Amino acid sequence: MKKKFGENFMDQATMGVFSLLSGSLGKKTAREQYEQNMLAWVEKQPKPLEKKKGTGEVLPAYVERQPDLTWLKYGKANALERKLFFGGRELTAAENSCEVIATYNALLALERERERNGGKKRKHRSLPDLLYLFSTRGICAKGVFGTSPKALERFFQKGNYRTASCKGKQITEEKLTEFQTEYEAFIMTAFNQGQNPFSMVHTMCITKEKEGYCRHNDSVRVQYYPSLYEAVQDYHQGRAHTMYVLAIGNIREQ
Repeated sequence: MKKKFGENFMDQATMGVFSLLSGSLGKKTAREQYEQNMLAWVEKQPKPLEKKKGTGEVLPAYVERQPDLTWLKYGKANALERKLFFGGRELTAAENSCEVIATYNALLALERERERNGGKKRKHRSLPDLLYLFSTRGICAKGVFGTSPKALERFFQKGNYRTASCKGKQITEEKLTEFQTEYEAFIMTAFNQGQNPFSMVHTMCITKEKEGYCRHNDSVRVQYYPSLYEAVQDYHQGRAHTMYVLAIGNIREQ
């Protein structure tokens, strides 16, 4: 094991701040941004992931490049907040949507797994749909701090998915090996450097592909790992600190 994951004050405080600041953007602003985002999505959404054999249907692509999403809106920030947290840049989904992207990517992975197993198909949710949903419940400080990771867990639970989570010292190789045998998609939230809050927090989806376990919307090229634990542990070459892992699975149909 390269690194031990510890649960301490910084982990708990950060998750607590997310929960404390979790709320709503406001119905009017959320609806206005949703309408703008839907128009932009039709034109600029990522190219389809793959064509399904025997049909003309295509599967939507995973979102891998959050910095490119300057054309999507998610939240609002005043001039001081933009200066302090975003280098004076306008607040867009390129800055703060990693949790929502992780949810979108996890839903795609779950849908692919369901269809492979002959399960009942669910309608694909667009990224603007999810941005709107979390704008009304889960967005933190009106988007300045992204989205509460616990709001993602509640979303999947309400959607009738199976979920399990672990945090801090619970994030062990044994626990993640257990998760990978029972669940189909995973979301991790980590400090980018150690437990330094000033290094910022990033949330990513991990899926199981034929090549191995893959982190999506990472800051580097797509990589594959032989296990979920290695995919979690190797973020930023092991220099990051993971504070929370959410495992999600489809409901097993009778």
